[in-house]
Amino acid sequence: MTRTDGRACQENRAAEDGEGPRHEKRKADADGNKDEDVYTKKKSIDWFSVLEDMGQGAYGQVKLAQYQTPRTEKVVLKYVTKNRILVDTWIRDRRLGTIPLEIHVLNYLRAYPHKNIVNMLDFFEDEVNYYIEMTPHGLPGMDLFDYIELRADMSETEFRSIFYQVACAVGHLHSVGVVHRDIKDENIILDGYGNIKLIDFGSAAYVKNGPFTVFVGTIDYAAPEVLSGKSYLGKEQDVWAAGILLYTIIYKENPFYDVNEIMNNELRLPSVVSEASADLIRRMLNREIDQRPTIEQVLDDPWFKNIDLSASIGQDLHTLRASAAENQPKALSVPASRRGTRGARSRMHSALHAGPGSPRGAQFPMDLPTSLTKLLPDQS
Repeated sequence: MTRTDGRACQENRAAEDGEGPRHEKRKADADGNKDEDVYTKKKSIDWFSVLEDMGQGAYGQVKLAQYQTPRTEKVVLKYVTKNRILVDTWIRDRRLGTIPLEIHVLNYLRAYPHKNIVNMLDFFEDEVNYYIEMTPHGLPGMDLFDYIELRADMSETEFRSIFYQVACAVGHLHSVGVVHRDIKDENIILDGYGNIKLIDFGSAAYVKNGPFTVFVGTIDYAAPEVLSGKSYLGKEQDVWAAGILLYTIIYKENPFYDVNEIMNNELRLPSVVSEASADLIRRMLNREIDQRPTIEQVLDDPWFKNIDLSASIGQDLHTLRASAAENQPKALSVPASRRGTRGARSRMHSALHAGPGSPRGAQFPMDLPTSLTKLLPDQS
């Protein structure tokens, strides 16, 4: 099916029903299997067997899990450690109680599902953690950070399709009053068939609560107006971050190395894959906020004219991983200092969330302008 403009993104909205009340009760089967007794109680982590660790974030861990017998569904569980949740990221809801903003936003989005946005099935809690239960994507999926590193010969057709789906997801969020505020390659999961999902809503917020005075997210993707220490609007930050992402997908490196470059350096493209893609990057990375396009304008860009999302793109992830393993040690096509590393970026993200004196003890990997420190979260 050929897509001709940004409005076609609406065709991607998933017909997901978002079932899964907070505290499910399951009836026993006819054979009275005693294993089902676990499901007669309030939902807890005891309902699941953890299959593998999938990642570590600023607030907790992500694991692939499976319901215990007789249920067999596999789910992704994000552990959100309560004592790491910032004071200003709790929200009080008449129906749900006082919960983290991340869960509130994901629960809100269940009424507005989209094919390219992670689907929260349910959430529950114990004394230590909140648990966000989500539908897996790919099994195994791969985040875009690793895919960029391993996929040596990505075509323009492929990276245009990937980025268009990201833009569709962001456009959908903006249309329902949500900003993500941490768009980056590590927060995009591919399934091996070219389909993506935007994940990790730990920095998300409602547009109506802006402008924002606390910086969240990852510095590599932060817009100049944010780094200048001013209050900022979320939509413009999302567009800037998406522009950084597009550059990174195409050129396998970050356009700016440090805060000073983000604030002052001229944008340089290593090469021009196509005039249309280069023009879109320049527009999205415009330091003048009023000249930066909205996400709707991005989706209507000529580069996406007649884009065909039904075309088979992407590579089998098992094959990609196996090929990478055979060719190790692998020489990267760009210096690590320009591409960045997952560890460094994670520490940067954690530091900005944590602020001085955090129990996580994260350190800033680059010098920050004095003006930015007033936007860091207050842990007092």
